[in-house]
Amino acid sequence: MKKFILLSLFSTLLLFAISCYANDEISVFFDVQNQSLVVSGSVGSEAGTAVTVNIASWSEQSPAFSPEHLPIVSQLILTTKNGLISEKIPFSDQFKSGKYGIYFYAQTNNGLFHASNSFFYANPHDPNTAALITRINQGEKISEILTDGNNAELLGIDLEKVNTFIDEASSIAEKLNTGSYDLPGFVNTFLGGTAIAMLRSGMAADNVFQNYASYFGISYEEYYQLSADTRADLAALLADQTYQTGTLQQIYADCCLLAQLRTCSGWGYLKDLMLNNSEILNINLSSSGYLQLSENQQNQVFTTIAGSMKSVQSLSDAANLFYKAVSNLTENISTSGTGSSSGHLGISGGSSGGGGIHPSSMEADTNILKPEENVSNNLPADAKNHWARDYISRLWDTGIINGFPDGNFYPDNNVSRCEFSKIISLAFSYSTSEGNADMFKDVPATEWYAPYVYGLAAKQIILGSDGLFSPDGNLTRQDAAVISMRILQDHNILLEENIVSSFTDDIQISDYAISAVNALSQAEIMTGDENGFRPLNTITRGETTALVCRLIDYLEGEVR
Repeated sequence: MKKFILLSLFSTLLLFAISCYANDEISVFFDVQNQSLVVSGSVGSEAGTAVTVNIASWSEQSPAFSPEHLPIVSQLILTTKNGLISEKIPFSDQFKSGKYGIYFYAQTNNGLFHASNSFFYANPHDPNTAALITRINQGEKISEILTDGNNAELLGIDLEKVNTFIDEASSIAEKLNTGSYDLPGFVNTFLGGTAIAMLRSGMAADNVFQNYASYFGISYEEYYQLSADTRADLAALLADQTYQTGTLQQIYADCCLLAQLRTCSGWGYLKDLMLNNSEILNINLSSSGYLQLSENQQNQVFTTIAGSMKSVQSLSDAANLFYKAVSNLTENISTSGTGSSSGHLGISGGSSGGGGIHPSSMEADTNILKPEENVSNNLPADAKNHWARDYISRLWDTGIINGFPDGNFYPDNNVSRCEFSKIISLAFSYSTSEGNADMFKDVPATEWYAPYVYGLAAKQIILGSDGLFSPDGNLTRQDAAVISMRILQDHNILLEENIVSSFTDDIQISDYAISAVNALSQAEIMTGDENGFRPLNTITRGETTALVCRLIDYLEGEVR
């Protein structure tokens, strides 16, 4: 199949839109695979409107058609419902390289519609174009070739749109040239280099990728799916590259992976990212010893390195962090029951995750975990003098929680919704479930917390909103109260709900939570302090252990 290049449709503006009326807009892009122009948009607001599309060589002096300036392609497109159009127009590779115009005409219910734009088309079979590619492969300075006569047009490049960045883009294309450029390869690299130059100049990355994403082997939609932090870091990495070897597509892929690693929002995402890209990272999961670790120990690898990942400078740095963490863990495997197949509940770093909570493989012998009398000797140092020490010790001894690999528990760090779900699932022996993917769109079945979330959802202990659970979102104290009430009700314990609030900040308590907060306060299961109940504050790890233990005590007393 023959290939050809279309510019500006294939260069600086893969997508252009021209409006003549408020509701009239047409977009055109070049489909390389099908070698056709794809026309879409709306003209007027009715079905059956005839839209004439003409393509002709560009003429500044005679933009109108005449015997001396005839269209080389003409096609009639009929609008469908609401004036929509969608059509593919074949573009023959028999056309010579050069500048062309595309023209639209229609008589709509809004009046006369007309729009036009110019583009450059480069035909690799054109002898003049082929000769220029040969000169580029022989090492001639690209910027000099492009600025000489009509050479840019023969290569399908609109100098007016890239002139500011031509030297930098040419330098990148020269560095990456192995002497084997074909026309598409050169144009892709040069225009990708133009995008790099734009990033270096401080242009907004989103605007650059909206027009240039295809030269990096991706679509703008793929780029924009990245988080804002990742996109910003990606732009900085691309701007800092020296571009001595490789292709723009490979360089982009490596920078994108590095940016995602450096901006990961939690250890769970980091784990998925590194395991899914282990070959690219040159990580051998088997020989490293990683596969010989228990699931809980594997999770500890990523909680250990998550904080350091933000400062890595290369993919090899990231791989080295992984290997070091695995090596340290295999040399110092704990004998305190952390070899669990359970998922890890912690999120390392950040204001919303902090430390970690590790459930061990110990399951409750009864439906309700009974309290221990003595504080565990193995309790982390940062928990031994904490106000929640006794509660932490009880859940620690029963295997519901463990500390971080660094030896701390971080009792004052926040608890996310997915973390809280696993804690109460283990503490009250709720069954796990594979769930239904339609229940929560943001809880993939492959995530460690999914069985616990779906198990609790099946019992109506936890609920989402609009099909979302927000697993990594912080859990507020008032939401923890509502969930606690559902746990009591599930055990056939009904607290008095018509209680007048005694909290100074009761105006901040949401209507859906006021009964639960007041009832739990009356039962001394969940209390406040001198500042009130603080309903909108995120519940901490220490507070969570206290709440779970008080629920256990209350249920034990009611059962007896």
